[in-house]
Amino acid sequence: MNRSGRNSFASSLLIVWLAVGQLLPFPPVVARASEPATHPRVGRRPLGNSGSSSQPAAIIDPPRSNDSVISHRSFLDPAAQEELAASLAEYLAAQQEGDVGSAWITDASSPASDGELPLVEDGDTPNQDDSASVDEPREQGRGQRNRPDAQLVRQGQGYFEESCTACHDGERATSKRKSLAGWLATVRRMAAKADADIPASQHTAIATYLASLNPANRSTDEKDQGGSKAEGANNGAAAELAAAEAEVPPFTINGTISPVWRGTDPEVENKGFFPDVWVDIEWRPPNSPVSGKVTACASCHGTDNGLGVELVEAAAILDLCHLATSKPPDDRPHCRAAAELTVGRFIVPFGAYSARVNPGALRTVSLPLMYNMGRRVGPLGPGQPVINQPYSDEGVDLHLKYDLLHDWDVTLDSYAVNGLQVGGPGVFFYSRSYRDNNSNVAVGGRGTIGNKRWRFGGSIAGGELQDETAPLQSYSLAGGDVSYRNEDFFRLYYEYAIRQEDSFSFPDSESFAYGNLIEAEVLLLDKPKISFLARYDTLANRGTLGEMDTKRFTYGLNWLLPGGSLLIVDHEHWMFDSRSPANILGLRWTTAF
Repeated sequence: MNRSGRNSFASSLLIVWLAVGQLLPFPPVVARASEPATHPRVGRRPLGNSGSSSQPAAIIDPPRSNDSVISHRSFLDPAAQEELAASLAEYLAAQQEGDVGSAWITDASSPASDGELPLVEDGDTPNQDDSASVDEPREQGRGQRNRPDAQLVRQGQGYFEESCTACHDGERATSKRKSLAGWLATVRRMAAKADADIPASQHTAIATYLASLNPANRSTDEKDQGGSKAEGANNGAAAELAAAEAEVPPFTINGTISPVWRGTDPEVENKGFFPDVWVDIEWRPPNSPVSGKVTACASCHGTDNGLGVELVEAAAILDLCHLATSKPPDDRPHCRAAAELTVGRFIVPFGAYSARVNPGALRTVSLPLMYNMGRRVGPLGPGQPVINQPYSDEGVDLHLKYDLLHDWDVTLDSYAVNGLQVGGPGVFFYSRSYRDNNSNVAVGGRGTIGNKRWRFGGSIAGGELQDETAPLQSYSLAGGDVSYRNEDFFRLYYEYAIRQEDSFSFPDSESFAYGNLIEAEVLLLDKPKISFLARYDTLANRGTLGEMDTKRFTYGLNWLLPGGSLLIVDHEHWMFDSRSPANILGLRWTTAF
């Protein structure tokens, strides 16, 4: 029998049923529109166009008898019977085409009455606690409620692979399982980091993609969604996103555990094992332009020079654009400018390496010579770095960013901080103080221009080293850097930095420290992911304490382990102008939470 034949047969069958109903005393199946519901109702998508809530006026409100029993002989007139028959035929045709699974043959806005029987799919239970209105769009099939939109997931995956793997391997994120609210908090926190090129318009898509990797919340296949079903799934995803936004926690705790071991030479500074651990607490209240963060790290500058804890960051951040527009970044997807004011203790943005000093972003066991802290070899003497990293200080920083055309952007940081203190061999020991030793303010800035592959940057800073009543002793810092990245396949990075300071013991004399580094990493294997890294860096010291030149060649393998942790194995070949070379083996294992 063809479709039209089946429809005619169904219509005829319904008319016969209605005619017999005039003679037999069984209760009506079609309910009164005004009858209250006395049992749970299983919601079903209405017939016809899902975007319309109107239904055939197949119900005529009959007069009630004294005992409030509906007369089965008079509640449907002939015109209503014909319209109801047409509705049933429409339903059968739609079911044959696969457009609906089941429907109500009642007014979509009417509640269920005692005599109303829901049309139930196989496997459904009519008495389930489901209070959803039949007007609501439904996801296709069971088990797919609250699943993210497939198109948004694919878009987020592209953004993630483009923007979120510049500082760490993508598997560190994709191996974790979080709710959508949890990923929204994580993405926004990571996007707020220095040099993170993740526009606010991408946050929701990236978080949706990462949340979809949870098997319990995986996206439906686009090929399985069609017509009103896809519309219902999209509306369900939008509702899920709104719920996730309301659940984003204002406080987040995260950290990096990155134990280090270095040895094989008796003159290695801080030889052996060191628990390189960073813990970060962030406060981001919803719809507020103010946020805050506190970061602490394990330090070798503890009591009696033993292991201790040091405060890296303790700052409040004010989103100036949010303050001016009363809109958070996610509500300004097309805004090309960003401005933030940071007040407190923060990592001073000098040099490209200042944005990657967290051990979770390191690709080598030790830092470059010109930014080294506690990882030197041989006679220390005048071998002070250009500046220790991380270089944290108290003050204020204004960060500006503007998106140019063709995926390029420019950034500018202008800051005023306490500055370095004392100078000479103890310059960085005293500069770790949370108080300044004079009333003069050090100022500096850093500017960059780049896109997803290229980034060019320059940094300058200057201030005074002397104590409050001592003679003037100034210093200055300058540097430049360039980096190139081709996804996970290849990465190249070069940086130069120099520090000049007035001598602390000899008037009218100066000291210099300057260095270079060039680092390249290339992917060898994709599964398991193993890359080869090579770095060449130098440090030169010139001044009243003498001259010293140090060169180092580092090479090794970076192996991404199951679960997203990273194992780094390096060999460092140190070359000096005052002693024989040294060979250092280093290991670092990094995981994040």
